[in-house]
Amino acid sequence: MAPKKSKTVKKAGKAPKATKAKKSTKAAPDYLKIIWGKITTPTGTFKDAICVDRAVREWNWKESTPIVQHSPGITKELVESLMKPNTSVVILSRGFDGVLQIAFDYQAWGRSKGVEVHALLSPAAAKMYNQTLSKKRHVLALLHSTC
Repeated sequence: MAPKKSKTVKKAGKAPKATKAKKSTKAAPDYLKIIWGKITTPTGTFKDAICVDRAVREWNWKESTPIVQHSPGITKELVESLMKPNTSVVILSRGFDGVLQIAFDYQAWGRSKGVEVHALLSPAAAKMYNQTLSKKRHVLALLHSTC
């Protein structure tokens, strides 16, 4: 016995409905994630990081000029040496507990340079870095992953 052939029946009169493309409500994945002692990006894992847009590298405090210590902390000279001409946002991480100091009046300095500057605890700094990248703004972030 041969199998039965199925018949396709077309409905007359109505064209198929056009479907609208659905807008994605899902946020872009974070470029950088931070937990105590560890910063993770697609390019590697770091203890502390210097982030210039999507270029991320290890931040070795002893190799910074001047050398960075928790106090006096991040200096204006260090920030200026890392900035690119098109930087519009600077994010300075103070660590998870706020132990890392900022050794200059960063708000006045930012106003004088026409740059938005934020000094935040590490989780908030990482979040702001990701948000700034998603807005396609040029950013410099110094991120500290511990105290």
